[in-house]
This record gives sequence, C-alpha cells and structure tokens, in this order.
Amino acid sequence: MKKVLSSLILLSVLLLPMMAQASLLDSCTLRHDLKDAEGNFLKCMTGPTTKTNCSENQTIEDPGMCIVDRILTIGDWLFAALMAMSSIFIVWGGINYVTSGGDATKYEEGRKKITYALVGVAVAFLSRAVTGAVVTMLK
Repeated sequence: MKKVLSSLILLSVLLLPMMAQASLLDSCTLRHDLKDAEGNFLKCMTGPTTKTNCSENQTIEDPGMCIVDRILTIGDWLFAALMAMSSIFIVWGGINYVTSGGDATKYEEGRKKITYALVGVAVAFLSRAVTGAVVTMLK
C-alpha cells in the first residue's frame, strides 16, 4: 500500500505543472487535431468572431478547446510515463527471472514484476481510452 501511495504522490507532483496550465486561458496553441467522432474538424474561435478548423499548431482563443487540448496532453504524458515504467519493470523482472538459478523466491519475484508491468501496460492503454472519453464528453 505504501508503494502505491508513494507512486501516486510522485505522479501527481510530476503532473502538477501540467494541471496548473489547464486553467481557462485567453488563447493557446493546439498540440492536437481536434476532430469529432466522424473525423470532421471541430470549429474553434481564432478571433472575436472567426471560427476555423481546430488543427494542430494553430493559435486559438477558445478556452474550452484549450482545456480539451490540455487533457489530451496530460493523457499523452501519462501514457508515456506508464509505458516507460512498465518497460523498465519488464526488463528488471526478466533479469530476476533468468538469474534466479533455481531460487524460488527470486523466480516468484521476477514473475510478479513482469505481471505487474503487464498490468501497467493495460492501465496505460486504459488512460488513452479515458482521455478520449473525457474529450468526447467535453466536445
């Protein structure tokens, strides 16, 4: 339980700057193409009255779409961090597994690390699905 709590605290500290930027902004530069379920670009405010397609690297003045873009960015960071940690644990568990030399405790330790790493990969892909669902609800 301590490991889970400490890793959640570490993750929240790492994501804190990104979440702080997710507040309402006057304008922002999009990092993602914002499209609806059919693949059509959503319309964004690029000026007081002008609406254009919400495409990547475009500066917009639509606070709602800025928040959607920030949520997608947080999801990207979370996915990358979870995949990196899972990869490290798979390698670490594989080393323990291979070098166990008949020691049952090292063998089980390596197997558990690989299992938990695969759960981490599943959570990483689930984070992609959750951010996609949140963005769909906000559009």
